[in-house]
Amino acid sequence: MRNKACRQMLEAVVVVLFALLQLVWFQTETSGFD
Repeated sequence: MRNKACRQMLEAVVVVLFALLQLVWFQTETSGFD
């Protein structure tokens, strides 16, 4: 059984989650400054 595709998908999900987390963090930081 090949886990390459599964691992690639998992990595993509982690990257997207990280980007979303940074976006939310940035939004809260800017709104806090407002």
